[in-house]
Amino acid sequence: MNTQPSPVINIAEAPKLLKEALQKPLPGAAAQQQMSSVPRLETGWVKPPENARVSAVLLALSYKDGKISLPFIRRAIDHKVHSGQIAFPGGRKDDTDANLTETALRETWEEIGIKVSQSYVLGHLTPLYIPPSNSLVTPVVAWLPNSPNAYMPNECEVDSVLEFALHEFQHPDNLKEREVKVMGNIKIKTPAFVLRETVIWGATAMVMSEFLSVWKRLG
Repeated sequence: MNTQPSPVINIAEAPKLLKEALQKPLPGAAAQQQMSSVPRLETGWVKPPENARVSAVLLALSYKDGKISLPFIRRAIDHKVHSGQIAFPGGRKDDTDANLTETALRETWEEIGIKVSQSYVLGHLTPLYIPPSNSLVTPVVAWLPNSPNAYMPNECEVDSVLEFALHEFQHPDNLKEREVKVMGNIKIKTPAFVLRETVIWGATAMVMSEFLSVWKRLG
C-alpha cells in the first residue's frame, strides 16, 4: 500500500477531483488485499455467497484546521463477532432503503448522530465481503462542507467515536503488523494502521487501503 504524503492539491477542488476519480475504474481487490490478514490471502480472495447480508458504510470526509479528517466508531463491547473493533459508521440495508447510499447515510445518523445529505456523496468504493459476519459491504464516500461539531453515539451499537486525519494513514510509521484476536481465542497476524495506539485492521483497513489508492490519483 502506498504511504507517500498526500498529493498537493487545491482543497477547494478536492471534492470535484475525488468524485471524478471515483467514477473511473477502481483499484479494487488489489488495493484491499494489501491490508488483508495472512489467512485471507492464503485462502484466496473470498467471493460472497448468495445469502450474504447487503450492507453499506460511510467515509465522511471533511476539512478543518488544515487537515482532512473522517470519523470511525469503536463498536460496542457486546461479545458479537466484531465486538470492540474499529469500523466506519454503517450497517445492514433495510427494505425501506432505496439504495446503498441511503443505507450508509441512515446508519450514520442512527449510529453517530450526524445528518449527511445525498448531495454530499461523491461515489462508492469496491464492495468487500466480510466472512465472519457474512456481509457484503459497499463503502460510500462523502465530502461534508463542514466538520461535525459533535457526535451522538448510539450506546447500543457504538462504544465511542474516533476521528483521524487522512495524513495519519499515509505516514509509513503508522503502518505496522499486529497480532489480533478473532473468533474465540484464535490469534492472527495482520497488517494494521496504528494511530495514536488505536489499531485499525481487517475490513476497515482494507477499505482505507483502496481509498488511499484512489486519493493518490488526485495528484
